[in-house]
Amino acid sequence: MKRFDFSKVLFYSVLAGGIVGTAFVVGLYSGVRKNGLFVAVANIKDTVETSVKTLVGEASTLTGRQPRHFLQPSRYTRDGVTVNDAANDQSDLILISGFAENTNELRLIRRNGEVVARWPVEYSKIFPNPTHFPDDDAPTTDWNVDTHGALTLPDGSVVFNFEWSGLVKLDRCGEVVWTVPRQTHHSVERAESGGFWVPGRRTVTSSASPFPPFETPFKEDTILHISDDGRVLSEVSIPGILYKSGFSALITAGQRFRPGMEWDHELMHVNKVQ
Repeated sequence: MKRFDFSKVLFYSVLAGGIVGTAFVVGLYSGVRKNGLFVAVANIKDTVETSVKTLVGEASTLTGRQPRHFLQPSRYTRDGVTVNDAANDQSDLILISGFAENTNELRLIRRNGEVVARWPVEYSKIFPNPTHFPDDDAPTTDWNVDTHGALTLPDGSVVFNFEWSGLVKLDRCGEVVWTVPRQTHHSVERAESGGFWVPGRRTVTSSASPFPPFETPFKEDTILHISDDGRVLSEVSIPGILYKSGFSALITAGQRFRPGMEWDHELMHVNKVQ
C-alpha cells in the first residue's frame, strides 16, 4: 500500500490556493483599473451570454416550428382585430405590410377589412443567394427578416423593403419585376424626377475614417435614388452631407461621446427620405 505523502498534498494545496488567489487579485485589480484584460474578459462573457440568449430565444424560429422572432403576445384575450369603423369612404384602398399566416405579406385592403389583393413574400425565394451583407450577416431564415416600407403604384405593382436586406418590386400578380441587392431600409418614396428614394446603409471598414472622431468600422446611412427599372442611379452619404455642410456636430448633439467609449457603430439612424 502506497504511503500517504502529506507534503505533496500540502504542496498542491498551496499551489492551487496560490493560483486561485493570484487570479482573484489580478481580476480585482483589472476590475478597478478597467484595463485590457478586464475588457477582453468582459467581451468574452458578453459574447457567450448573448449567444446563449439568442440560441434559446430563436430555437423555435431556427427549427421552423414557430416564427417567434417577430411575434408578441396578444394584448387582448378575444380573437379578431379592432375594426376601423370611421365614417370615411369604405371604398378607400389601404396598403399594409406585416406578418400574416406564417409569412411576410403585403395586403391591399378596404377600410372594412376586405382584402382586395395580397402578396405573400419569402426572402429566400426573392434573394436566394444574397451577397450584399457585411460579415455574412444575411437573414438566417425567412422568419428572421421583416418588411418595412411599402409603396403601391397605379398599375397595381408594389415596391417594398426587406428591412436592411433589399428592395423589391412585384407586379400586380406577385411576380418579381426587379430587386436591388443593397442594405435598403425603412420608407420607400416616389421621386418627382422618376424612380424612388430609399434609405441605404453600408459598412465602412477603411483604416482612415472619413468622419472623425468616429473610428472604423461603422455603419453609414445613405440616400439611394433608384430608377423605375431598378437601377441605382446615385448614392449620397448622409453623414457626408452634414460634414460638408459644417453640421457634423449634430451627429453627437444628442448623446454623450468620448474617445474609446462603447457604441453600436451606427452614426445615424435614418427613417425616411422625401
